[in-house]
Amino acid sequence: MRDVKCLVPLLILAVALCCCPNVDAQYGSEKQETPQLALDATSSKTVYEQGQPVEIDFTLRNIGRRELVVARWLRLTTNIALDISGDGGKSAQWCGRIAETIDSERSYTILEPGKSVHAKLTVSCINGEIKNRAWGFAFDGPGQYIIKAKYRLPRPREHYKQLFPNFDIIRGPILAKPLKIELK
Repeated sequence: MRDVKCLVPLLILAVALCCCPNVDAQYGSEKQETPQLALDATSSKTVYEQGQPVEIDFTLRNIGRRELVVARWLRLTTNIALDISGDGGKSAQWCGRIAETIDSERSYTILEPGKSVHAKLTVSCINGEIKNRAWGFAFDGPGQYIIKAKYRLPRPREHYKQLFPNFDIIRGPILAKPLKIELK
């Protein structure tokens, strides 16, 4: 009986850990919603030469059983946020302007179960020498980098419910598995 009493706290802890939603330390206490969407971030290369554009393929998939409202186009700073850290934990900084986008009902689409939305985006700084045309993240020289991506609809849920009253809305965050690349 004494052995069973010792196991009870361990069982309670195990159940609590299994039932808690996923939390990524990078995003503080922000919890990922029940998985109905999955975000994949991949790179065709693991090693880039200094100055070569770093391109990442982003795919948002409906892994649930119902149709969902999602962004029609995946865009950096609008619905795809990145945290890029290099050797020693130093974060890559945005190199230029952040373009303002105006969304409308057409900016969103209904994603059926098993379907996906895809975009191949350059995430490294382009046009860095022209301040008003610069765009992307400035990688701080050679080394290893970890790229963490998340998808999130930018407006409150009520906005989408007004536009799409008969569909499920998953605002996010939807976290991708961290991606590792190297700059030579």
